[in-house]
Amino acid sequence: MKMRFGTEDPTVRDLMSRLLRAYRTLSTHQGDHPPATALPVQYHIDTGDTAPVMMKRCRHAQTEEKVIEDMVPT
Repeated sequence: MKMRFGTEDPTVRDLMSRLLRAYRTLSTHQGDHPPATALPVQYHIDTGDTAPVMMKRCRHAQTEEKVIEDMVPT
């Protein structure tokens, strides 16, 4: 597997390679999508007495919108 780190520094490349190999089981690769965590993670956002706020959605190119729509279940 070819890895790109954005640097040619051999010390940094070696360290990053060792870190990625040591923790490779923390994520799962599922095709073209970004890797998802393999850990059983749950989280809760405490909003106190206030209702959650829905932020305005970020704008994406039409091609990106199609990819997002295909990835997100409705």
